[in-house]
Amino acid sequence: MSSGICADCSAPNPTWASINRGVFVCDECCSIHRGLGRHISYIRSLHSNSWPPVLKETVYTLVNKGANSIWEHALHDGHSKVKIKKPGMRDKPHPTKYEFILAKYKLLLLLPKLSHKDNPNYMEDLCKQLHASVRTSNLETCLRLLSLGANPNYVHPDRGNTPLHVAAQAGQAMQVELLCVYGANPCLLDRLGHTPEECARIAGHHQLADRLIESQYELTDKLSFFLCGRKPVHSIGEHYLVPQVSGSGLNLGLTEARSRLQELSNDLFEQLAADVYDEVDRRETDALWLTTQQLQSSVAFLPVNPTLSPLRNQGRQKLATLDAQEFAQLVVDILVDTKRRQMISLETGHKSGTVVPSTSDEQPPGCYDPHDYDEVPVEEITRSPPPSNGGYSTIRELDDVCEEEEQLPEYAEVKAQHPGRTPGPAPDPAKLNVIQGQLKEVQVKKEKLEEVNETLQKKLMDMQQQLNKVIEENSQLRTSTKSPTSPTAAAMPTSPPPPPPTDQTTGIEPQPAYAQVDKSKKTGRHSGGSRSPSHPQSIPSPRHSGHTPTKLLSPKRSSDALTPPPGRVDTPPVRQDTPLSDSPFEEPSSEGAGKKAGPSLDVIHLHIKKLTHCIQELLQAAQGQRQSSFPPCSLKITRAVEAMTQLFPAAATSQEVQVSLREVVLAAKHLQGECRVSGHSDLAFRTRHIINSAYDVAKAARHLVMCVEQEKDQ
Repeated sequence: MSSGICADCSAPNPTWASINRGVFVCDECCSIHRGLGRHISYIRSLHSNSWPPVLKETVYTLVNKGANSIWEHALHDGHSKVKIKKPGMRDKPHPTKYEFILAKYKLLLLLPKLSHKDNPNYMEDLCKQLHASVRTSNLETCLRLLSLGANPNYVHPDRGNTPLHVAAQAGQAMQVELLCVYGANPCLLDRLGHTPEECARIAGHHQLADRLIESQYELTDKLSFFLCGRKPVHSIGEHYLVPQVSGSGLNLGLTEARSRLQELSNDLFEQLAADVYDEVDRRETDALWLTTQQLQSSVAFLPVNPTLSPLRNQGRQKLATLDAQEFAQLVVDILVDTKRRQMISLETGHKSGTVVPSTSDEQPPGCYDPHDYDEVPVEEITRSPPPSNGGYSTIRELDDVCEEEEQLPEYAEVKAQHPGRTPGPAPDPAKLNVIQGQLKEVQVKKEKLEEVNETLQKKLMDMQQQLNKVIEENSQLRTSTKSPTSPTAAAMPTSPPPPPPTDQTTGIEPQPAYAQVDKSKKTGRHSGGSRSPSHPQSIPSPRHSGHTPTKLLSPKRSSDALTPPPGRVDTPPVRQDTPLSDSPFEEPSSEGAGKKAGPSLDVIHLHIKKLTHCIQELLQAAQGQRQSSFPPCSLKITRAVEAMTQLFPAAATSQEVQVSLREVVLAAKHLQGECRVSGHSDLAFRTRHIINSAYDVAKAARHLVMCVEQEKDQ
């Protein structure tokens, strides 16, 4: 298997890796992987410098040893009945590549189908094979067993240890990385009371032992790195690094939010920390993605995770509405409370604050999830305004969600099946039989709901295909109606004079794909499902791509700096007689505006492409640490925004579009101010501020396009 081609379409020179799948993918396939979610495919750029060396070596080894053949087994099996064709590099991303990647990684239709009807101990045998294989260097064998459902936290009944203990004692560093990616808990104890780190140190593998300590604090390390670009030094006993956020003084809303955060149980706190970790990963990857890709290809919010309840999925997606300052404050408060809870757990005799992580893409035992959700996110989620009192509302929403889940009768029925989680007397056999009967009824309901969900997925796929056809026809029609003159001249009947000559050419072809995401979002969402809390006195670990983080412990590169919010969706509507305060642009005059029509979508898309190109130039300059290029690039962005605002006559523009215009203007002004600052001692700190400000301009422009397209549809 060559590592120089994409695993999904065979395109040359892939630049992204799926860590948990052990494959490389190209830009187009990567955009589809990111849309599926980190619980399906954990994406990271090959050019990122945040890779731990052993983890990067593990992924390259899996690629070179043909890990992709595991996920495409049916394509090479002559006896397989699966009728799926692998796409080529020239095939369209939607629906051709999307349907193949969905079947390959989410539905797992190409994995080997092993019959286990005659073997009731099928899963037990898989786990024992994994337990024996990790002492060797055969990574592809362990990946195959994990893909079939082997439990990385399986405790051997005779030896009393887990596969991670075995790999650590044998000094198999890459096996340790693979197990941790799939959710192995580095804080579990064997029958002698040793953690995997202690087993490695006793065997003389001190470097591996240090790496296992880092794995225990992966989540908090990632959050610290996201805020200040540094990690704590665990070798000297520094396990937490909590930076200060400017402008986080006395605030009643923030004080109340912190109080609610401290009142959360350990289970709810783990869930919130895991969701914040996923949001940090999304923001970091999105910032790196925007340096090379188009604006509309970014992921605006966390994709739906079917192992979580619908209400929690909504709360996760609302994290994207927090601006840089609010989100940074939430991250800091989580770090502070994590340290406090860790100290309490150590005083009570616990060795670590980690939680036993989940082990597969399915619900862990004891969780009832009827899968009666809609995988298309609700449209309002992407635009719901953040709290205006300076706090963060996610904690309260998460608390309410879990309180509501605990009131469900199905939750109580399933919870009664696991008395070991809450100490108490042995259940009465008669009551146990009644509960088992109720559990069977719940299982039947679950199977029926899964069938309904499968039907809805098929309908959704059909609707997606129809939408793609309409988009393709629209694109062909737009191409056929273009005149030989310049795009600006062609738009003269419906738009003001063109922008200055410096913004005329960018070399980027228009790709009117902004409507693809929003028009495919359905507002239908079913209620139901609950998730049992995980073990207390513990803190989440994020490396397993199939789940939310489950140890409050790690980070990558940060793109969101701690800057004030440039503009919000919940800003009061802009009045025609109120100029933009402190804005470098003037609001379009209302005189004679009633005679002007709004700009066409073609013209808006053209200006958005120009703005995107200018933002990409700035981000590339920031990556190359070319400070002298910051002011000219910000000036180009300012001019592009100014030209775009001139397209909209005040009298013919709705209030929502005016608010969006104001957001773009304020975001561009803030970016220009950041680029003008000189003499800062910390170049990396200033660069993160500029990248974050540029990202805010891009988000504001994307929201403007959404508003205009909705107005046109109406």
